[in-house]
Amino acid sequence: MTLLYILGDTLLYACFALLIGHFSLQLIPHTYRPDVAFPIRWIRLLILLIPVFFSLSVIRIVLYLQEDIGLWLTLRSVLLTFEAGNALILMTICCILLFLVVRNTSLHSGRLKFALFLLLAMVGTLAWSGHASSITGAEGLLVHTAHALSVFIWTGGLLVLGYSNASNPRWDNVLEWFRPLVTLCFLIILGSGIYLMSVVVKVDDYPNSWILPYGQALLWKHVLILPVLIIGFMNGKWSYASSKQTLKVKQMRMRMEGTLILFIFAATALLGQQEPPHSVEDTLKSSGAGQLSAFVFPNLRFEYSNIEFEPGMTSVLFLVIGLLFGGLVVFLIRKTNESIKTLFLGLGMSVSLFLAFLYSISLTF
Repeated sequence: MTLLYILGDTLLYACFALLIGHFSLQLIPHTYRPDVAFPIRWIRLLILLIPVFFSLSVIRIVLYLQEDIGLWLTLRSVLLTFEAGNALILMTICCILLFLVVRNTSLHSGRLKFALFLLLAMVGTLAWSGHASSITGAEGLLVHTAHALSVFIWTGGLLVLGYSNASNPRWDNVLEWFRPLVTLCFLIILGSGIYLMSVVVKVDDYPNSWILPYGQALLWKHVLILPVLIIGFMNGKWSYASSKQTLKVKQMRMRMEGTLILFIFAATALLGQQEPPHSVEDTLKSSGAGQLSAFVFPNLRFEYSNIEFEPGMTSVLFLVIGLLFGGLVVFLIRKTNESIKTLFLGLGMSVSLFLAFLYSISLTF
């Protein structure tokens, strides 16, 4: 069932990204964007899928609690008294309204603004059901909303532009606003991401948390971000702005960059299924370290006196491999038209760096 929840959350984020990417592009003057031929039936399907995927978190709670008071009483209780249940009701209402508003691919100004308002409310609802909101209240809600919205604008823009009409002459004007927009999104993601991480894991405890499933999922998410940044920077400097690259190559690289971010969505979904370690030592004692830690640290016990960051030969080897993958990514983007290979090399870089960091911690008992 855990895999189902992870898949559901990943697809939920993808739906948000595509919808926000599509409708955000409608705000750009027509002379500065290509035609986006997104079939209306697909847009409305994405809207309908959001409450379906979002409901999986509520279903998980209901299945966990229903043995005590029965299924229907538990369902009613969760919907009416739990934040996750309240969020599902609000999300469903927003989706119904958005479904009614969206009748064709291109909306006039009034409907477009209302659709974007509903999407913003839906992103806020998503943030409301997250860890930061439950721990820090309104502050966490606002920061999480800004974080998620920036990610969805960035990813959605890449995917929607990557699959837009390649024959449109207005494509040359896209970079005038897209690169500054992505830069702004990245800065917001960076600042808000540090805040959101610190809510659950203290910055000083971040390496210590790698021994736990939550910390490993967080580390996996972070090492996935590195190739995205490299590919995004290289694409912006050498691919998108280059007159030598064909439009087909530019769009393919947008798709690959957006696809790599989808892997970050999966890592975020995995993160949401783990127990947040407000205290690494207490979480280790109560829940254990997880299967991956047992493999990496075969002598692990449930008590420890210290976790230290001490890179060894194994971690250095994986680090070198990761850097080689990164170098190949840069080479391919600068010297070739390859896109799919870039994606796999980026993933290889992430896996290598993940293992390098994981093997760089040592336990003192």
